[in-house]
Amino acid sequence: MLHELLLALSGHYGGAFKHTNEGIKVVPNLPFMPSSEVAVLNQLCKLGTYYKDFRDFIQHYGSGILSHQTPGTEDLYGLYVKCVCQGLDSVLEDYRTSLQELEQEVLQDAHLPVSHFSYKLQKSVLHYPRKKYIEENRREETALSNANPRLERVSYGVVQENC
Repeated sequence: MLHELLLALSGHYGGAFKHTNEGIKVVPNLPFMPSSEVAVLNQLCKLGTYYKDFRDFIQHYGSGILSHQTPGTEDLYGLYVKCVCQGLDSVLEDYRTSLQELEQEVLQDAHLPVSHFSYKLQKSVLHYPRKKYIEENRREETALSNANPRLERVSYGVVQENC
């Protein structure tokens, strides 16, 4: 079960974990899992969902031609976006390192409590929602500027009209 949790935290699902509209969650009504543990696991799975979303964002926008945008799409492109992807990937390195450490600990002690995972990943819990908020605002801002060319992007969530 702990190995499946590590996979879920890496953005993969299957077995005891499934992907829903809300992200990666524990499969409901598992007979061997108490409801209190399901709540903690679902909270941890939010990290796996965030990690998967960031990884997908990096793979989609961090590669390809720097100055080419496919006509008719609202995809982000350019050197700025590539740099954001590189920075985001380097920030995620701490999370990947924490997962590697947890894997080593699970291999040494197969009876680790789920609370140990929460403790080890506490730093990521504090940072991920903020990064997700920035990513969502960036997408909304791009869609807004593409819809109205008279609007100029100034900063996250702030728009100024060109005169």
